[in-house]
Amino acid sequence: MLPKLLKKRAKSWGCYEQSRALQLWRDVLVDGRDLPPTSAVVQELCAFSGFSEAEVRDLAANSAAITAQKWAEAKPATPEALRAFYQTVSNWCFGTLAYHARQAEGENTPLPVKVAEWMAGRPIGTTLDYGAGVATASLMFAKMGWKVAIADVSRPLLDFASWRFRQRGVDAEVIDLNDAGIGVGKYDLVTAYNTMAHVDQLAPCLTAIHAALKPGGLFIFDVDTRQKGTGNEWHLFERDYPIIRLMRRLGFRPVAKTAELYVYERVDVSAMAPVYGLIDQLHYNRPAMWALDRARRVKRKLLG
Repeated sequence: MLPKLLKKRAKSWGCYEQSRALQLWRDVLVDGRDLPPTSAVVQELCAFSGFSEAEVRDLAANSAAITAQKWAEAKPATPEALRAFYQTVSNWCFGTLAYHARQAEGENTPLPVKVAEWMAGRPIGTTLDYGAGVATASLMFAKMGWKVAIADVSRPLLDFASWRFRQRGVDAEVIDLNDAGIGVGKYDLVTAYNTMAHVDQLAPCLTAIHAALKPGGLFIFDVDTRQKGTGNEWHLFERDYPIIRLMRRLGFRPVAKTAELYVYERVDVSAMAPVYGLIDQLHYNRPAMWALDRARRVKRKLLG
């Protein structure tokens, strides 16, 4: 019954400009201010950082360029170096929150809004946002009644997210992945928005998420893949298959997929896991995906 319900809901993913979830997203960003979201978040960032409005706007506008410069200076080539890089990106607070505000004003539909709308028919429970960044998604889910937790490796982002929780009186668990794990059997829902493309050690990460979910819990995520190039270096994958081919082997059952978001249900790892792993290894790899892309292009050409 559950898979049928989830697949039915997946068909409704799309535009939610008038949805309650999108209004909650906007409410989180303005936080009671009678201002457009883009102006409200500038005030919030000024209050947190102590910077002037001009400084905040400059950091928000140039966050991607600042990150590219920091990457060029760090040249992280090991997991340890990559984690060290993530401790330097305090500018992400400014760039990310400004992007969230533009989404609230119609730039595009935020992924957490799509998930919240899609989850509307399920019981409210406990949720972990893995790679939570500035925690806008968790603040929105808290408004919906969920018990929220966040996890990240970037201490500057965790510091800002923690400050936002305190400012709004939200009781949330904040997990620093440099020092702690995410627990066992705690969550009904784990989300990862624009996160999995930045994870270099995939199998341990996915194993931990599987363990943290309750039986039947859901893991919903996207893979923000980018072609290699200046300004995209911290997006570690050009395609999503390195992640997808691990899922069934590690105890996740596919439930639904849209253009952006994957939904997997946590199940017990079965004796068939090695077989699933082999099948998915053959299915999700560079040559197979190249052939699939070529076939799709030919089909589109033939169909005009």
